[in-house]
Amino acid sequence: MTSKEYILNKIDKKSREEVSLPQMKLFEDNQYNLLKTFTNECISIGASVVDVKAGNHIPNVLKTLNSKVPIVDLVNKFDLDFSTNEVVDDLYGQDVVFAEGEYGIAENGGIWLDTTKMIHRGLLFSCERLVLLINRKNIILNMNILYDRIGSYDYDFGVLIAGPSKTADIEQSLVIGAQGAKELIVIIE
Repeated sequence: MTSKEYILNKIDKKSREEVSLPQMKLFEDNQYNLLKTFTNECISIGASVVDVKAGNHIPNVLKTLNSKVPIVDLVNKFDLDFSTNEVVDDLYGQDVVFAEGEYGIAENGGIWLDTTKMIHRGLLFSCERLVLLINRKNIILNMNILYDRIGSYDYDFGVLIAGPSKTADIEQSLVIGAQGAKELIVIIE
């Protein structure tokens, strides 16, 4: 037996005691205007924000984007002339992709998406413009609350998107859209 195997066997035989997560005091949501804070944070990180009062206005907002090709609706919320049977490779580089977020985080303008509810989740990252819908009732204060809410979810893949894709190198060359959408439009209903 090698020394590596000896050490690994010793570690394996040790009992592993389960440690619970620490209890943290969370801030109260009612201390803040969550909608205003979320909107300001989204704008500060480069997203556009549209506030609509009823879901029937959303198709009108999507029409104003003047997409030359059909808008891809990843959650089949609206009839946008998109076939869910299309091959993802054929859809790469779509102009506008529409998806619905589960939670909006006021402290950083991020939107949590559970991608198990959508088709072709890779399109979130390959489109030119990403439109995310968030219900104003699902805007929460901070990441601690988000982790508390999604901790018991059973999902394969979830993602937190905040603003359009941006990256920079050591020479301070900023590139927008290198790893995701060049533009993020957040619709609050």
